[in-house]
Amino acid sequence: MRGPRREAALGVVAPLAAMALLASCAAEVRESHYDDLEHAREEGAVDQGWVPEWVPEEARDIRAKRDLDTNAQLLTFTVESRSLPDACEDMEVDPEGPRLTADWFPKRPASLTQRCGDFNAVLSDGLIYAWTNGGAA
Repeated sequence: MRGPRREAALGVVAPLAAMALLASCAAEVRESHYDDLEHAREEGAVDQGWVPEWVPEEARDIRAKRDLDTNAQLLTFTVESRSLPDACEDMEVDPEGPRLTADWFPKRPASLTQRCGDFNAVLSDGLIYAWTNGGAA
């Protein structure tokens, strides 16, 4: 193929190749939802680290989002109790807010933050919001 037809074909292929390259460089992010902790265990989410071991048995409506490149995670779930799990500890310094975003997670959870394993966590109106920025720089 020569001339204008060849140039037109190359004009279509180059942008498509660039889009494919950009897509392959994009962070791989996964989201999951579990009705309760038992469902999360059945799906292997606890074994895989999507739902941490400190999440209490009473947890319901569990949502998790994870960036597989940076290991940043967001987690939220409903609890009936009005306290964070026993595995959580007070923090002396307020941590950096989450770098990962989701429409179901506040940009900056407002409350006293505690440390639960590798996660920062807050309790707000029966919802626990937890995040870790993983290895993100």
